Amino acid sequence: AIVGAGVIFVLTIGWQVGKLYDTSTYPVTNEMVGVLGDNFALFVLIIITYYAGELVWRERDAGVAL
Repeated sequence: AIVGAGVIFVLTIGWQVGKLYDTSTYPVTNEMVGVLGDNFALFVLIIITYYAGELVWRERDAGVAL
């Protein structure tokens, strides 16, 4: 499910590639890496935050918290 959500996220952001200040540009490598890399880093940060919260709550439920 996470990989599927990542693919959907990258595809939706990919629609914006080639549109710079309302002008059409070619989707060169530099533009692709910039647009997809920056936005995908936000997606990865959201996933890391979610799993960190899950880890903390499982620790508290198990009773091993300090």
